[in-house]
Amino acid sequence: MALVQIINIHKAFSHENILEGIHAKIDPGNRIGLVGDNGTGKTTLFKIILRLIQEDQGEIILMNDIKIAYLPQISDLDENQTILQAALEGYSDLQSIEKKLEKIHQQMEIADSKTMNKLIEQQDHLLMQYEHAGGYKFRADTEAVLHGLGFSSDQFDKPIGQLSGGQKNRVGLAKTLLRECDLFLLDEPTNFLDIECTEWLENYLKNSNQAMVIISHDRYFLNQVVDEIWEIHNAKLQIFTGNYDKYQIAKEEQYNQQQVLYERQQEEIKRQKDFIRRNIYGQKHKQAQSRRNMLEKMELLENPTQGKQIHVSIEVERPQLDRIVEIRNLGHTYGNGEPFLFQDLTFSMERSERLAIMGPNGCGKSTLLHLIIQEFPPAQGTVQLGEKVSLAFYHQEFLGLENEKTVFDSLKEFLPLEDDVQVRKLLASMLFIGDEIYKRVEHLSGGEKSRLSLLRLLVKKPNFLVLDEPTNHLDIKSRQALETALNNYDGTLLFVSHDRYFIDQVATRLLHFHNKKWISFYGNYTDFQTSKEYIIPKEDPETKKKRDAHEKTTFTRSVKKPNINDLEKKIMKLEEKIAHINKQWEEEDIYQDIEKVKQLTQQQQELQKDYEESMSLWEELIS
Repeated sequence: MALVQIINIHKAFSHENILEGIHAKIDPGNRIGLVGDNGTGKTTLFKIILRLIQEDQGEIILMNDIKIAYLPQISDLDENQTILQAALEGYSDLQSIEKKLEKIHQQMEIADSKTMNKLIEQQDHLLMQYEHAGGYKFRADTEAVLHGLGFSSDQFDKPIGQLSGGQKNRVGLAKTLLRECDLFLLDEPTNFLDIECTEWLENYLKNSNQAMVIISHDRYFLNQVVDEIWEIHNAKLQIFTGNYDKYQIAKEEQYNQQQVLYERQQEEIKRQKDFIRRNIYGQKHKQAQSRRNMLEKMELLENPTQGKQIHVSIEVERPQLDRIVEIRNLGHTYGNGEPFLFQDLTFSMERSERLAIMGPNGCGKSTLLHLIIQEFPPAQGTVQLGEKVSLAFYHQEFLGLENEKTVFDSLKEFLPLEDDVQVRKLLASMLFIGDEIYKRVEHLSGGEKSRLSLLRLLVKKPNFLVLDEPTNHLDIKSRQALETALNNYDGTLLFVSHDRYFIDQVATRLLHFHNKKWISFYGNYTDFQTSKEYIIPKEDPETKKKRDAHEKTTFTRSVKKPNINDLEKKIMKLEEKIAHINKQWEEEDIYQDIEKVKQLTQQQQELQKDYEESMSLWEELIS
C-alpha cells in the first residue's frame, strides 16, 4: 500500500496557480528528490501532505497510522533545551519508561517483600518494553547522529539559545533523523552542513529503510541519495526515474523531442496559412476555408522552454604578471590566548587558475579569504597581490547591499556613466524584469540578494574573483548559470564552497583543510575523492619556473587506478569485518554496554562507507 497518494492537487496564492493537477504516490522505500526553481511550490506540496495548509482541489490519502518526520528549512526549537535534550525528543516514550523504572527502583529501596514482588513484575514488564523499543541503544544512536552532524561531546549540554542559526538547523536535522517514522520529508537538509557532515548524512540516508522525499538544490547529494526525481515546473509535476544526472539527461532528451515537434507544427501551420492566403478568395475557397477551420481547432503545442534563463558574461582586465597572489607562512588567530585557526600556509596562484577552498565549518576558510583580500592583517606571514590585480569579493552575507535602496539603484551606483536602458538590460540578465527592479532590497529573497550581489560584483570587470559560498540561496538553474559564466571567465578564481557539484564543474585545483593541515590537489572534488594514491605532480618546464620551489603545501594528484585483484581482496576483507560486527549485534547483552554500542556503530558506519566506495570503484574498473 502507498504511504501517500496525491490525487489531482491544485493550489493557488493570490490567483496565481502554484500547483495544478498534481498526481503522484509515495511507496515504502521510495527515495525521491523534489526539484524546481525557487517559488515553484515544493515546500507548499510538503505542507499540503502534512495538513499544514489546505489544497484548493484534490485529495491527499495517507496510510493509516503513518508517521512522518518533517524537517522545515528553519527549525523551531525550545531555546531553553540543550542540544542533547532537543535531539532526544524523538524518544519521549523511552524516556518516560526510564522515569518509571527510576521510580520503581526508589520504591524498591523501602518496599516489603509483598510489595517487592509486584514491583519486580512491573520492572520486568517495563524492561521488556524498553529493550524491544531500542532503549539500550537510543542514547548512543543520538550521540552518533550529533557527532555525524559536527557536534562534539562537550557541546551536548550547550543551550539552544546560544547557538548560531546554522547550528540550530543542524540540531533540528538530528532531531528529525532520530524520530521513528515511515517517511522523511526533508526541506533542504544540507543547508549549513559542511562537506564532511553532508557525506555523513548521505551515508545515513542510504542506510535508512524509511521512504523519503527531499527538497534540495545540492545536485551531488541528490545523485548519491535518490533514485527518483520529481520536478515542479509551470505548476505541473513530472516524474523521472533515476538520480539527478539521469534526470538531466532525460530532461534534455525530452526538451529536444518537444522542440522538434513544436517546429514541425509551426512549419505545418505556416504551410496551411500560406495555402489559405493564396486560395481564400479563389477557386479553392472551400478547401481554404476547411483548412482555416482545421487550424482554429488545432491544439497548439507550447514552445518548449526551460524557463527564464540567466545569461551572465564576465569581462576582465588582465593583469600584466602571471603571479596573482603569493601567500607565505600564513597563520591567524583572533588573539587573547585563542588557538591558531591555521598556521604555516604557503601557496601561490597563477593567472587563470580556479582554486576551491574546502574544509569543515570553523576551520578558517572564510577568514583565509578575508586575509587574501587584505581586509585585516594576518597574525603571522604575508599576503602579496600581483601588480595590476583588480580584485572583487563576494561576501555570503550580502555586505554592501542597503535595505532601503531599490534593485535598480543598487546596481546604478556601480554604473554612474551608463544609461538606464543598459542598467535594465544587465538586471534582466539576472532575471530582474519589469517592476521587480523597483523592489527594495529588504524585500528580496536570499536567492534574489545573491543574484544582485553577484551582478554588482561582475560589472567591476575584475581579473581576480574571490567568492565566499557563492551558491548559497541559489536554485539549481541559477547555479548552472553561474557555473557557465565562471567557466567562460578569463580571469583567476578563488572560492570557498561546500557545493561539491559546483566544485566539480568549476575548480581545477583544491586547497583542502584536513587534520589541521592544508592539502593542495590538482583536479576537482570527484578526482580528489576517487584518488587513492597521491604524488607531487609533474609540471612542464615553463610552469615549473613559475611555481615557487619553497611552497610548503603538498601538491598532489591521482595518477593511476588501483589493481583490480588488490581491490577484490580488500572488498572480501571488508565483507568479513562487516559480518563480524553484525554477529556482535546478535549478542543478548550487547545493548547494556553503551560504550561498546557506540564503538560498534562507528566501526560499522566506517566499514560500510569504505565498502560502498570500494564497490563503486570495482564496478568502474570492470566496466
